[in-house]
Amino acid sequence: GGVIEAGGTMRGRAMGPRDQSRWRIRERLSGALSGIVGKDLHLLWRDRNMLMGTLVVPIVILGMQLAFNPAVLREGFFDYRHIAAMAFGVAAYVLMFSAFSVLGAEGQALWLLYCAPRDLHRLLLEKVLLWGGFACVYAVALLGYGWLRLPFSWLFVSLSTYVLAAVILCAMVGGALGVFGADPLNPDAPRRGSVTQLYTFMLLAAAIGAGGIYAAPGNWHRLVILIVVGFLVYALWEKVRERLPYLLDAGARPRSRIMLADGMAAALLFFVLEILYLFFVLKRLGIRPNGPWIALGFVASGVLSVALVLAARWKARTVRLRQDLGITLGRGPGAIVGSAALAGTGAILVGIAYLYLLGRWPWLHHLAQESMREEVELLDKTWGFALAVFAAPLVEETIFRGMIFRSLRRNHGVMVSILASALLFAVVHDPLSVAPVFVLGCAAGLAFEWSGSIWSAMLVHSAYNAAMAVAQPLANP
Repeated sequence: GGVIEAGGTMRGRAMGPRDQSRWRIRERLSGALSGIVGKDLHLLWRDRNMLMGTLVVPIVILGMQLAFNPAVLREGFFDYRHIAAMAFGVAAYVLMFSAFSVLGAEGQALWLLYCAPRDLHRLLLEKVLLWGGFACVYAVALLGYGWLRLPFSWLFVSLSTYVLAAVILCAMVGGALGVFGADPLNPDAPRRGSVTQLYTFMLLAAAIGAGGIYAAPGNWHRLVILIVVGFLVYALWEKVRERLPYLLDAGARPRSRIMLADGMAAALLFFVLEILYLFFVLKRLGIRPNGPWIALGFVASGVLSVALVLAARWKARTVRLRQDLGITLGRGPGAIVGSAALAGTGAILVGIAYLYLLGRWPWLHHLAQESMREEVELLDKTWGFALAVFAAPLVEETIFRGMIFRSLRRNHGVMVSILASALLFAVVHDPLSVAPVFVLGCAAGLAFEWSGSIWSAMLVHSAYNAAMAVAQPLANP
């Protein structure tokens, strides 16, 4: 019934005939809970510290909060968002004691997983989903209490769905960060990884929870958060898969290549720097946001985010950096211009047709009016045109095509890579423009693939934005 002859919770003992018969009966009853999942459940039962921290402490903490702060019970459980936030918070706490240990819990027995005839990253994913399921049980319990106490609301349906999806994604984030912080060659290493990874998880979990439950104005914005976090999860596990073959060799390292995680880091850093610039720097200096200052913030944020990521790649001695980013002539100037013209024409035609429908289709026209009513116009036409035609293609294509598309292309087919990068590119734009921007992303990806150069994607993006600026009156007949 043990895992390996070692000290602590991993210590096993020889089984007699009676023990073997009990073990066979238990295996038949467990069914799907055999294998790596059954091993983790067995380890959870034997490691009482992990059992208490994962299953008991969250209940104790919640009970103490309700006992010492009656206002939480009085007011918190009568608000849909507060209940969803408590459910997500308790689930995230469970993950801090479980998902981070998917690798560290193996201890000196980690080499056994390398002997299994299965990919190690898939075994770890099964363990992560197990702990994500445990965390969802606590979230479902709190959400169920809310369903029993409060009247039916579609808002609570949306929040409950978001919480459960976000918990699974956070479990996968925690599992990946736990792998990065684990040191299997150090017998005294903490099981939950380094403090840096733990605080990183707490920061990401707080952003995901607060952003989707309190900050998101509607279901679309919650879906966008889940899509972006999903890409982040995939990027982290891509790095996990790259690192796993070298965990037990202290002197070996994989060759550094630019990856999807670099593109996600650049994109998230770009948006964060823009927000900090607009809402903190300009406000602190007492400057009213207008054309020149917004243009400066956009360009500075984009250049700084890309420069920081590329500097980190250069320091890591990344190979084939220029080729992966496409900062070359690829198949030649003719291929760049030809592919840009062909793909750009298709994107422009779709964009003009969308503008035409926007002005004449009642449903779309109503959405456009609602969107313009909520927007605050800070850019005049001159500065808006300059940003759209010159600055945006340079920054956004470097991130979404040079880093994200090309990283996906190394592991997937051309259509999957184009569609995935275009989806991420579209959802970070205004909801009203998601459809044409998605087509633009596909066209830029095709031009990049045909020419082998990022300059063709930038030409497509620049031409499309210029055409949309000229054809804008079609949306206001």
